[in-house]
Amino acid sequence: MREKPPYTIASDILFRIEQIGEAIGRAEAAGLAQDLRLRRINRIRTICGSLAIEGNILSEEQISTILDGKPVVAPPRDIREVRNAIAAYDQYQQCSPASEADLLRLHEILLTGLLGRARPISPHRRRRYGRRRNPSRRPARPARPPTHGEFVGLAEQHR
Repeated sequence: MREKPPYTIASDILFRIEQIGEAIGRAEAAGLAQDLRLRRINRIRTICGSLAIEGNILSEEQISTILDGKPVVAPPRDIREVRNAIAAYDQYQQCSPASEADLLRLHEILLTGLLGRARPISPHRRRRYGRRRNPSRRPARPARPPTHGEFVGLAEQHR
């Protein structure tokens, strides 16, 4: 005994299913499926390498599992770092490399859930070298020693 589906199959639905099937066939014929697989592998390796620098211990297989939305047995902080990196990677294509606002937005995505309380970036942190320069708190820099050429020149002047 067959049950009647809760929807009716209209000609529009059949037409769209046919278009999807044709698109999949063209993609497979053109090798796009292979290209998408290579992009996925590259994405996983990029995330793994970037987070390994920060001390994350998850393997490429574990990162792939997280990317698929499946659970992984690992330290919660490492899992959070991977999820944040995936989210930042998704947003990367929409960012301008010269935009400080975009950089700060990606940085915020990367650190979501990793710090206790997020603080706004103070103006002195936005300077060129990222640290505050306060001459009254820093000792005077000693003069550099003369180079060999300068030393020889000074010796000839005093003869």
